[in-house]
Amino acid sequence: MGAWGHGNTENDTAQDMLADLSDDYFRRITDTLQSENGHEYDEYAHDELFVLCEVLSAMHERGLVNSSPEPDEIRPLFGPFTERWAAYHRSAGNEPPEGRRSVMENTFERLIQIAESACQGSFAHRIGLITDKMSKVDPNES
Repeated sequence: MGAWGHGNTENDTAQDMLADLSDDYFRRITDTLQSENGHEYDEYAHDELFVLCEVLSAMHERGLVNSSPEPDEIRPLFGPFTERWAAYHRSAGNEPPEGRRSVMENTFERLIQIAESACQGSFAHRIGLITDKMSKVDPNES
């Protein structure tokens, strides 16, 4: 195991675990965005989608999202999802609440920003720091 600091996530295993979590959350989000009923606001999957977005957002604020799909893979899913959500409201005889639409769109935009940040290589940057530190150390020095 490689470690480059004393922090809880400053080692290879922790970074692998964070990548697994990030990948799992993004996979579950994209699955729901494409699912048959994920847009139905009275379904569990709908709530889980937005909770997972909030969890990723909280992880991102702490620098803990180190893996994601390419932003261009998930961006095209938001419009169709939002349209299905609006149609579902209309089918129940209601106009979709604009306040909720705005919150959803802001959440999706934040998710894109998180994916962009992860794809720019926060983990790769850490690896670079490790490589920089390792290349400056002479193994023969005591």
